[in-house]
Amino acid sequence: MAPLVAALVSAVVSPLVDAVVDKGVNALTEAAKDKDFQVPSPEPVMKEFYEVGISGETTFNSQVGCVVLVRGEFETGDYQPEPVEPGESLPDIIAAKFRVWAGSGAHQKRGDPYVRVKSGTLELYFEVAPVLSDDGKMLGLRPQALYLGRFASKDGLFGSSRRNYQFTITFADPFGSQAFASADFKYEGLEKPFSKVACPQVPQTTYCAATELGGIRGWYVTKPISEDFAPVIKKRQANAVTLKTAITDWTAPPPRPTVPDDVPGVAGLLKTYCAALESANRPRLAGQQQWDERCPPDLALAKREYLYGESIASARLEKQRADDFWAKMCVDSTGQSLRKDDDGLVKCLKVLAGGKEPVLAGRFLLTSTIVETRPGNNVAAFFAPAAEKVAPSLKTAVKEKLDPVEREKVAAAAATKASADAKTKRDALNAVTLADDGVKAAQVSYDAALAKQAATPGDAAAEVAAITAHIALLKAQIAANDSYRAADLPIPFPVIG
Repeated sequence: MAPLVAALVSAVVSPLVDAVVDKGVNALTEAAKDKDFQVPSPEPVMKEFYEVGISGETTFNSQVGCVVLVRGEFETGDYQPEPVEPGESLPDIIAAKFRVWAGSGAHQKRGDPYVRVKSGTLELYFEVAPVLSDDGKMLGLRPQALYLGRFASKDGLFGSSRRNYQFTITFADPFGSQAFASADFKYEGLEKPFSKVACPQVPQTTYCAATELGGIRGWYVTKPISEDFAPVIKKRQANAVTLKTAITDWTAPPPRPTVPDDVPGVAGLLKTYCAALESANRPRLAGQQQWDERCPPDLALAKREYLYGESIASARLEKQRADDFWAKMCVDSTGQSLRKDDDGLVKCLKVLAGGKEPVLAGRFLLTSTIVETRPGNNVAAFFAPAAEKVAPSLKTAVKEKLDPVEREKVAAAAATKASADAKTKRDALNAVTLADDGVKAAQVSYDAALAKQAATPGDAAAEVAAITAHIALLKAQIAANDSYRAADLPIPFPVIG
């Protein structure tokens, strides 16, 4: 192949091989990890937490029903809620019952349009009911239905067929800056379709363990009513008390209750006690005298009579004011006074409310988030570390097969290596030859030293020369063994090592 063509092919093949191998390894590595997907959530909703009734009672806003997170395709029309037969599946119940009012005005009316989930498009449905404590001061959130018909994320090449979900529901101030209740609902390993209902026969504001979906979250302190509504609440409470007084017939009170000091025997003893107290106080200075509110007895009796008479007069005046208030304020559209009974009281409270019954208070912002997590694939997690290790070798092997420049590099490297190996082999064999000659020369020197030692017994110099020659022979043999090993040959002197 011409050098120019080879270079062009190499410029395409080499990066392509790197990209393909890296993409495969990355896909395997990513498949081994948990991956979060932020699912689009419903728009925030602004509502009032409380409603103030016509008599000033404060209760949870009846217009706040369940908190529902639903995904699917929607349609608007005259879709009234439909009856549900016992035993129907959760998707069928949702299709028949789930409706969002889309009408105008303050109240729903017949013929108003409603929004529902289009048949066959329900992807996800999660329903939570707010639950109040008996004193109305604590808020809990009870999950009562979860349906999963379709994942928001795709399974991917190695993707898991299960999903983990986290739903977060938050009650906050109107600006969303401070939450007074926020709960997470986590569910792991869900497969589609998934359908589960908790506490289906329990009213939504009633406590229920709801263990099928994890139980109640909370309890959170409920949102306080703004002080702006305190005058409205106090006025309605006062109106209710006044109207109740007006419809209650006046009953003459009984005589003043008798107290122990009214009993003749006790009254005599009290006079004696008060006289003794007065006598004891005469010689004392003003700051040292003792006093008792029961003395003198005549003054104490007059006070009791006055207080009782004053309470009766106050009650009469209160009744008269209530009757006057009724006569003035409790009239129907024709100007006729309403009947003084419980029914008339309720009608009058509605008149006094001016058509605002009830008054909504405690505005809050309801927000939610949905996070879908695709768990990592166990098979991918097993093979991912190995794939990362073999990726470089795999790239090299593929390039050697497809890249002409790489092939030439490999061939040149192989030729260079073969030449170097041949030279190394020759050098090793030459070293073996030299080592053999070295051993032979050392052996001759050693033999000569031994012969001289034998010819001159007792000659110390001849003995040292023999030992020195033996050491030189051993070194030559050791060197010879090393040369044979380098040449990949059996060593000639195994005893030495």
